[in-house]
Amino acid sequence: MAHNSSVRAGWWLPVTFAAVLAVVLATPACVSAAPATEEEVYRALGLDRAGAQYVVLIDTSSSMRGAPYSGVKASLRGFLAALDKTDDVTLVTFDNDAVVRFQGPAGDNPDGLIARLPADAGGAHTDIGRALEVAVGVLQGSTNPITTVLLLTDGKHDPPVGSRYPFTEGTSWTTLTQRAAETHKQHLMGYAVPLAGQTDAGLLTRIVPDARTLTIASIGDLEQQLAAPKKASRAAQARAALGDDPGRGVTVEWPAGALGDLSAGTTRTSLVLRARTRNVPLDVSGLAVTSDDPRVTAELDTDHVSIPPGTAATVNMTIHWDAGARSTWPVDTRSTRTTLRAAGKVDSPWSTVIRQNLGIDFTPALDGTTGHVEGTAQRGQLAPWAAGLGVLLLLGAVLLGRRWLGRNPKMFGRLRATSPISGQLFGEVRLSGRRMPIAPPAFAVPGRGTVSGAPAPEPDGVKLRIGYGPVGEPADPTDCRLGRLVIVNGVAFEWCRDDAH
Repeated sequence: MAHNSSVRAGWWLPVTFAAVLAVVLATPACVSAAPATEEEVYRALGLDRAGAQYVVLIDTSSSMRGAPYSGVKASLRGFLAALDKTDDVTLVTFDNDAVVRFQGPAGDNPDGLIARLPADAGGAHTDIGRALEVAVGVLQGSTNPITTVLLLTDGKHDPPVGSRYPFTEGTSWTTLTQRAAETHKQHLMGYAVPLAGQTDAGLLTRIVPDARTLTIASIGDLEQQLAAPKKASRAAQARAALGDDPGRGVTVEWPAGALGDLSAGTTRTSLVLRARTRNVPLDVSGLAVTSDDPRVTAELDTDHVSIPPGTAATVNMTIHWDAGARSTWPVDTRSTRTTLRAAGKVDSPWSTVIRQNLGIDFTPALDGTTGHVEGTAQRGQLAPWAAGLGVLLLLGAVLLGRRWLGRNPKMFGRLRATSPISGQLFGEVRLSGRRMPIAPPAFAVPGRGTVSGAPAPEPDGVKLRIGYGPVGEPADPTDCRLGRLVIVNGVAFEWCRDDAH
């Protein structure tokens, strides 16, 4: 069976949407789909819309007359009935010459196709070379990438006089082989069906190098044997539609950047699992995430995901980080940078069909399984330190307040200001508070000053500190004891006890 290396890209692309739609409608994101049957896979790949090509060469020489030819037509009817409506069929009969009896879609009327064949066989010769030449012409005129050629004959190559193929070797055969090789079919298959013991059906290998021979015990076995080309053609179509999907798997996409502040011990994030296939739906089972740091663990909301081809599924993940016990220090920042590793088994509901029916090595893998994550956590305890500092500040304020109050006691009694020369009274006030001004209107003095309380060893523990002088000039304070008189810058100040004190 020949598999040409040239791929006609694009003819199968329309099947992708059907495959995706079928899977999306049939498979919930986290529920495993049941194994697909061969027909389900072929339908999802759109093989019912992308027909194959069949070229059937039928010997109608006189040796086929009667029962052999009737049996061939009956078997061909069953073969044609099994084809898809869109399959392209060319029926060629050969004896003295080769004649195309039908060329077009298989449709749904196999009897109409069989009616295109001669009623009975009766040709005098069997020109297999000419039949193969017509087949090559059909291949050259078609763009279908999947082609199967069937040759049914009960005799040897017996061309008439004037045939371009008088023997089974020669220049004409060499040219025919070269022309066949130039058709560049993606998949070209051939089946030689000898209907008698000794035939030249094997000449089919001249245009299909790895053509197979289907051996039948009787003409009645022909219909059953003709199922093999149909099955092989469908498998070839499926392999072409799959392309490189069997070598593709699932890629894990990790959250970008650092995980953020893990002071609470947990972080909610997510993984994205992306199917890199274009047609094949994928399942990931046994999904789990581990960490290189034993303090960091990860839990997924589910361990099984079904992903339609070419799409992605999101799996929520909780990351736990044990950053250790709280510290007695006010600031204690701890960090981690670790590698998370995802693991899981990738498979598909189509795997049995791909491996067994299509003979493809299908081992999808999970890629991008490692991701680097970072986190920081504050494990210090600022509140106790802040409370302690507050208490210290409060005590300090109390002590400073008490000291200030001790250094600035309340005044009592009365303060009289007079002229030390004339005895003129400038004013008299009742003292209160801790500081008072010496100025009009309380005192009719030319200068300005203040009087305040100050600590003293007297029984009352208070003395007055009087600062007075001309306006705009600094005045040195002078102490005045209770019941005493002091002269400050030309003014006599006397501190008297108030009867109410």
